[in-house]
Amino acid sequence: MAEPDSRGVEFLVIGECVADVVRAPGRPDRAHPGGRPANVAYGLARPGWGTGPRSSPSSGRIRWAT
Repeated sequence: MAEPDSRGVEFLVIGECVADVVRAPGRPDRAHPGGRPANVAYGLARPGWGTGPRSSPSSGRIRWAT
């Protein structure tokens, strides 16, 4: 098992963080952080592992998948 750092982080997950936009009729669109690295950090944290995600904002524009 990894030794936690001073913040209790045992796993550092590095990668992109994308936005999953959830659409529902009659409600405003809601953006939620997502993407594989965010899902890995979430999955490690669920059983109690200390995680520390690292990412940086993009300067790109929003593109909608169809």
